[in-house]
Amino acid sequence: MRSRQRHNPSPRNGTRRHRTIVDAILSDHVIVESIFRQYEQAAAAGDARGQQQVAYEIVRTMSKHAAKEEMTL
Repeated sequence: MRSRQRHNPSPRNGTRRHRTIVDAILSDHVIVESIFRQYEQAAAAGDARGQQQVAYEIVRTMSKHAAKEEMTL
């Protein structure tokens, strides 16, 4: 008699979809850090318009990022 092993994938054990979402979240962290550096550079240069444009980018990116994180909970 052969024993059958059952495979019960769970998000915590790393289904392909879960890994893809986690990879996207980690990638977002790098992108957000870069955007914040752009904001700091604009602030240091006294570029108020540049700061505003980067701030909009921060809000948009963080909103997408938050949605991805909520999908993993």
